[in-house]
Amino acid sequence: MQGRTATDRGQLLPFIAVVMVVAVGAMVALAAFAGAAHDREVAVGGAAAAARAGALGGEAAALAAAQVNGVELVRFGYLDGVVTVTVRRNRSRATARAERVVGPSDAGVLPGGAGAGASRSPRLSARAR
Repeated sequence: MQGRTATDRGQLLPFIAVVMVVAVGAMVALAAFAGAAHDREVAVGGAAAAARAGALGGEAAALAAAQVNGVELVRFGYLDGVVTVTVRRNRSRATARAERVVGPSDAGVLPGGAGAGASRSPRLSARAR
């Protein structure tokens, strides 16, 4: 032990302990952040699915789509052909809007529309935030 004194012994152990505590703390924080980000993404996807289903089938369809996607339907609104839903997953919330866009292939399903027997597949426009 050239150039060392007896008081230098064991100085590396406290340093390693501090590094380990910081590393574990960083992993816990990262895991919490990743879980919250995952919940947010699931909420956004569930909101979009519920809004699309609600535009086609009403509130019952939106509720079913929300449950299938693992989110809770908090609010359902319908105004001027636009469905707005708000869903929750844990602490994350998301809102989505969907509108049933009637195109030429839907003319036969509208009252007074021409082209009886036309396709009933609507086009949907949805936006989630």
